[in-house]
Formats: sequence, structure tokens, C-alpha cells
Amino acid sequence: MKNIGIIGAMQEEVAALIKYYGTSEKVNHLDFEFNIINHNDKKIVVVVSGIGKVNSAICTQLLIDRFKVDCVVNTGIAGAISEKLNIADVVFSTDLLQHDVNAVGFGYKLGEIPRMGENYIFKANKEILDKITKIAENNNMTYYVGRIVSGDEFVSTNIKKQWIKENFDAMCTDMESASIAHVCFLNKVPFMAIRCISDTSDDRATMVYNEFEKIALEKCFKISSALIEEL
Repeated sequence: MKNIGIIGAMQEEVAALIKYYGTSEKVNHLDFEFNIINHNDKKIVVVVSGIGKVNSAICTQLLIDRFKVDCVVNTGIAGAISEKLNIADVVFSTDLLQHDVNAVGFGYKLGEIPRMGENYIFKANKEILDKITKIAENNNMTYYVGRIVSGDEFVSTNIKKQWIKENFDAMCTDMESASIAHVCFLNKVPFMAIRCISDTSDDRATMVYNEFEKIALEKCFKISSALIEEL
């Protein structure tokens, strides 16, 4: 793939990539700064979307429209839902959906976007998944593949964590990846989410996040930079 789009919700999630590769050009659209990196025969466009589903969706559409990227990778941190996960474990998305969509009163399932059929569950790209699991194995990283859910909420209570676990069978939760996947689906652009666990999504989430954020971000950089070389 020649044109690679990389999105982080926060500056901290992509700062190491930008520093490592260096930026050839910066392009501003709306409130987003797109960092263009020329590396070997590839153009890498790195951008901070801002937090939440609307910010990330708008940013993704701009990334696709303006820079014609061949794939989009979302990298960053997330909160654990599955009891299998420990802090600093990595999750690669198999599919993604939005846990805060609720049209149950009209006969839809939790998370189902009305009138989209089964397309409300957004599939990650199998080719990228195969490459990224090999990277993790070669670096002796503990990783899992599975469902990632997103919503406009920092999940930080035992009650909400249990609710997500029971209703969505998710590995982890964040605030952007499913909305990015939604936009990629509509544009027929391959997508992958890389999420490193920074917190436990329960009553201790804020304390744990503050302690382990840096460790998780370092691992995200290592995986993302290795994936760039493979794409």
C-alpha cells in the first residue's frame, strides 16, 4: 500500500511516529493538522482526530477525501473489557461496533444502527490483521484479536464494564475506533485498529490509566512503525 493513513485521537498517541519519521509537510483542514511523511516509496499521513466519535469520523472522511489513502490504521490506548486482558496487552480488531447506539425501542439490537442491516458491525481488514499479528509474535508481545467497541464515554465503572461485556462480548472499549471503521466501510477503505490496554474500565480506571498510559503508548508506537514497513 502506497498511501497509509494513521489516526490517533490524542497527540500523545502519534507523537512518537511523527518524531521518528519526520514530517515533510503539514496540511491543515478545519481544525485538523495532517502530517505528511515520505518514507521509501510510501506516503504516510498522520493526524490527531480529537476525542470522540464525531471528531474521529470527520477527520477520517477528510483523510480519505483529501489524501486518497489506501488504508486507515487507528492506533492508541483503550480500556479492558475482557478479563483475559492485562495492562499493556495489545488488541487488534476483528470487528467493531458502537456500544452507545440504542434503538431497541424500534426492534433493533443494542448497537445496531437502524436500516443498516448487519453492516453496523464493521469488519477489520484481514490482510492487515495477518501482518500485524506476525509483528506482535516476532516482538514477543502478548496480543489478542477480537471485537472492539466504541462510545462517547470513558468507561470507568464496574457496572458499565459488566454491561458492555454481557451485551457485546468485546475485548476492549475506546471512544473512536468504531466510528473510524464506520467511515472506512462507507468509503470501502481497508481499516485496522491497534489498541494497547491502558486501564481496566472499572472503578479503578482513572488511577490505572494515569499510571500506565506511557507504557501503552510506547507499545503502540512500536507496532505502528513496524506495520508501516510491512504495508
